[in-house]
Amino acid sequence: MEPHPVRDCLEILYFLSGIVVAVAAIVGLYQLVLTKRASQMNAKRAAFALATEQCQIYLNQVIPLINALNDKLDGMKIESFGTSEIHIEEDGVKFSVKIKQLTDKQNENLTEPTLAVYNALEAFSVNFTSRVAAESVAFATVGRTFCNSVELLLPELVPLSQSGYFKNTVRLFALWYPRLKKNELEQKKLALQRQCDEIKDVRIKAMGT
Repeated sequence: MEPHPVRDCLEILYFLSGIVVAVAAIVGLYQLVLTKRASQMNAKRAAFALATEQCQIYLNQVIPLINALNDKLDGMKIESFGTSEIHIEEDGVKFSVKIKQLTDKQNENLTEPTLAVYNALEAFSVNFTSRVAAESVAFATVGRTFCNSVELLLPELVPLSQSGYFKNTVRLFALWYPRLKKNELEQKKLALQRQCDEIKDVRIKAMGT
């Protein structure tokens, strides 16, 4: 069969077009990967920025409300809202609470400051339980003070959360409290290890050795 110039050129063009399509597909895929990475990076930056903003709100707005509530309780000679036991289990944190019975007058005087605190805590917590903000950033900044404050309020917050109120506050506490306790135990472990390392192992040599 004699060579056919036109047919040969078409075959070459067809072959080259396949290569061009393949290269274009690879370039397009790479651009898609870069776009996805950029989107993830932007989302991460936004989550970190929101976490930082919420920590500022917690320090500047939530803590003063908690302090005002504590002052109110001190003025009314009320030591607590009740008792609570926190059990860290494999499937999560379990609570056993017993609310303290207060008089109608005490409840009336505490309604405004307690609701102010609960609403502020819930507004703060929902940013992290919804994964909009980076909770690891907030934990490092205000995790301890958040857990200490919420722990005192658990006798009221746990029953309220079971009724559908302030669920995010209790959920964030259940996330951060075990982490906080684990960090405390790890610090104690390191301190004990340092003490063990500082103790010299003194032995009494047997006679004749």
